[in-house]
Parts: sequence; structure tokens; C-alpha cells
Amino acid sequence: MDDLNKLAWAASHLPDAVLITDRDGVVEFVNPAFEALRSFAGTRAVGHTLGILGTDADWTSLVRPTVMAGKAFRGILANRGRDGELFHTEWMISPFRDAAGAIAHLIATGRDVTDGVRSEQRLKHVAEHDALTGLPNRSLFLDRLE
Repeated sequence: MDDLNKLAWAASHLPDAVLITDRDGVVEFVNPAFEALRSFAGTRAVGHTLGILGTDADWTSLVRPTVMAGKAFRGILANRGRDGELFHTEWMISPFRDAAGAIAHLIATGRDVTDGVRSEQRLKHVAEHDALTGLPNRSLFLDRLE
């Protein structure tokens, strides 16, 4: 088995989602774990930009400037699935350079962190609101006052 086939085999068996795009962020490859993420379908991802991972604003303002500067992007992006449900995925998107040193591809790995984000949001709400009335508490008031 040559190196490329080994890499393809490994990517198809990873538990994390894997995407490979061209320099412009157009998706060329997704693994089965990506297809299993909430509301994504691999056949719909190929040919689209990484904007499908979040909003176009995320791609334009956060992801693209970072990876085109030769740095890895790591962050949680929110997206809406085909069913309209909001979900969150943590992504690591790294530039892949060709033999001449130019950025030729982007490699992204990610996992669904929706449950963790929702838990964090619930905890924040409990910490900042009265349990009986649901109104903002003193702590939140003082925070906003600053």
C-alpha cells in the first residue's frame, strides 16, 4: 500500500471529521466522520467552500486570513443544519504547502461540540439569572454596569 492509499485509509477510519480543500477552500475530500456530523452530507460538501462549516462571515473574517497567513485556525464555528437546528463544531484548519512552499491545500479536522456548548450556555444562564424569576441577578447587573 503506497503512502497516499495509507493516508486515505487512515482518514476514512478516524473518529474526527476530515476535509481537504484546495487553496481557495473548495472542498475536495471528506471522510465518513464528516458525513456523520449533524446535517452534513459528503456529496453536498465536495465542491463547496469551507463556508459550509460556519457562516460565510466566519470563513471571510476568521478562517481565511489565518490560514492564508500560514497559521492554523482553531475555533468553534456555529452552523445551521438542513433541519434548521443550530449546532457547533470545533475545527482545526491547517495550511498544507507544496514543494515550492506555497499554500496548496487546507486540511481541516473537527468534531461536534454542540452538547458542551449548550451545557456551558446553561451554566452561564444559571450563574447570571435568578432561579425563581429568571431575571438577571446582581452579578450580571454589576458586570454590565462596568
